[in-house]
Amino acid sequence: MNNPNILYLAPYQSDNEQFGAQMRGYHIGQALKRVGNVTLIISRDSEIMEKDIKFAKNHFDKVSILPLILNKKKGNNFTEYIKRNLSSGIQNYYELNCSVENKRLYLELSKSCDLIWFFGLKIPSALNQINYKKSFIDMDDIQSQIYLQKALSKKNCLNSIKLRIQAAIWKKKEIRITKKFAGVGVCSEADKKYLKSHRSIFVIKNGFERSGFNNERTRSFQNRIGFIGLLEYTPNIEGVNWFLEHVWNIILRECPRARFRVIGAGGDKIKIDGIRGVDILGYIKNPSDELDSWSLMIVPIFSGGGTRIKIAEAFSRKCPVVSTKIGAYGYNISDGREILIASSPEEFAKNCIYLLKNPNEGIRLAAAAWNKFLEEYTWESIYGQVEGAVASIVGGNSRKR
Repeated sequence: MNNPNILYLAPYQSDNEQFGAQMRGYHIGQALKRVGNVTLIISRDSEIMEKDIKFAKNHFDKVSILPLILNKKKGNNFTEYIKRNLSSGIQNYYELNCSVENKRLYLELSKSCDLIWFFGLKIPSALNQINYKKSFIDMDDIQSQIYLQKALSKKNCLNSIKLRIQAAIWKKKEIRITKKFAGVGVCSEADKKYLKSHRSIFVIKNGFERSGFNNERTRSFQNRIGFIGLLEYTPNIEGVNWFLEHVWNIILRECPRARFRVIGAGGDKIKIDGIRGVDILGYIKNPSDELDSWSLMIVPIFSGGGTRIKIAEAFSRKCPVVSTKIGAYGYNISDGREILIASSPEEFAKNCIYLLKNPNEGIRLAAAAWNKFLEEYTWESIYGQVEGAVASIVGGNSRKR
């Protein structure tokens, strides 16, 4: 089918500091525009501001608004909890809803489209009125994995057990619900294997911009270790605080002139009292020059879903990376080839010290990572993946009709 009509429902935002899910949502929309006539519906549970609408209208000819609201009848008793977790439908999974008027708007728009593309489970959960045969769900984050990774990082046995129970409940939900959709998108082959029960699952990788950066980056000799990320996001806060508490002093003993540079809004949540050598820089609109001054970037992440876009960003800038195993989850990379991976404080510090003292090894890692980035992790590379998913779903529905 040529130029299918596509309804794209996503929490489209215009914030200056874009985070991973926001970048993915934007580029998925751009990819959909290449293959069809797209109507964007901005839908999320936070305020949709005028600047968001203006930003969206700069990229799409047709834009509508569908705010999500907290379900006032969510119920906190045990019966409601069991009903919510064992129901075969998807309503109330996030305790969100939308007005009757907005549901009618969605239903009216959906009648004339060939494909409905949902970004995440929140929006279809709130609507609970979906033509599954022509609907696609993009699972940017997999909630059960978030619970499981938190469980693995908890020392308290009781908390770990509670999180594992939540992970098991959510995995059953995800497998049951995703089976209803005509197609499912995930960030990596690892996620595809995790949700292997679905008949039509597509890997649509995360990426980063290729243009505009200094591709001939020379290694910095300023002994700077850096982190970039939204510091209002719990896994980032926990990761940076873990690094400062357990790793940073080990590095300073070997490299006393080292500096730890942190970019991102919400830096007041980072505990730096009494810790030397730390610079909290806040949000920087264009961080290129700052990142080019780093000897290496760290990704000290122990929980979260999907893939960390900060890995692709570091690769795009030829900046060497030290990461935890979970931080590098979902990337087609190997420890010692494109990146150094460690999760214990001692090993993490050892890798950072190694790169500070052996700059040529950092250059070698960054060169291999740059080649991997060009092969798999530019945003342009996902466009073909999105086009393939659209062709499969729309073509399949056309044949059925």
